[in-house]
Amino acid sequence: MRIIRRYLVSQIVGATAFVFAALLSLFALMDLIRELKDFGQGSYRLPQILSYVLLSTPGHVYELFPIAVLIGTIFALAQLAASSEYTVMRVSGISAGRFAALLAQIGLALAAVNFLVGEFVSPEAEQAAQKLRIRAKTGVVASDFRSGLWIKEANSFVNVRQPLPDASLSGVRIYEFDKDYQLRAISHAKRGV
Repeated sequence: MRIIRRYLVSQIVGATAFVFAALLSLFALMDLIRELKDFGQGSYRLPQILSYVLLSTPGHVYELFPIAVLIGTIFALAQLAASSEYTVMRVSGISAGRFAALLAQIGLALAAVNFLVGEFVSPEAEQAAQKLRIRAKTGVVASDFRSGLWIKEANSFVNVRQPLPDASLSGVRIYEFDKDYQLRAISHAKRGV
């Protein structure tokens, strides 16, 4: 049973990795093309654009990994069925329920990996990506606090509670000041782009 489990894991992980690499490359290419439109704004050049795309990748990992696992698993199972390996496994005494339990274990392990990336890696990387992008494009200094990302721009301060993986912003507040540094207006938005 241990040999079959290892074989099944290797087939599913291999197919998932292939699909995942293709999807991630496609999304990174689309990000690169989108960011090239801003090439030359401030000091936003190719090294900064590539760094931004690289730092945005964990957000795409969190979004694309479940899809890649689904497609990769279906592909691996189709390959097993096409080469009659699934039939051999069933004939050797593995019930459909046991096979489903093996698939569930593999799925839970991959879901745990996705959870860890989404909870710990992606938010930090996305915040660093947004900070790098803002600093390079506008030359504006951005600081990170527990209350979110703070950006000073001309006569206003912008507070972003959380940059999201899709390059949008959550919990945006803009504090505008007049020339005497008196608060003139506060604008709120649940989400911004």
